[in-house]
Amino acid sequence: MLDVAGCGLLDLSFVKQKYCAGMHPDVKAGKRSEVEMQTDFEETFELHHKIKSVGIDKVTPEEFMDYYAHLSAHIDSDAYFELLLSNSWNLIGG
Repeated sequence: MLDVAGCGLLDLSFVKQKYCAGMHPDVKAGKRSEVEMQTDFEETFELHHKIKSVGIDKVTPEEFMDYYAHLSAHIDSDAYFELLLSNSWNLIGG
């Protein structure tokens, strides 16, 4: 759980900090470097944030889910998508 305070909003910088690029399946498989993956996530998430936010550096649960809804449309396997989420966010069960 990212929102440990339970306030419903996360600082954008906190979201970028908590992303575990080194655990991403493509990094673990040697397809991409950890730096590449971290940079890619930060750039795409910031772009999504600029489009979806109301001009604040806070991320809502809806915005976070919308980002991954768009990403999932480009992933063929539900199992891979679940692995990606579990590993990249250090979720139990991944």
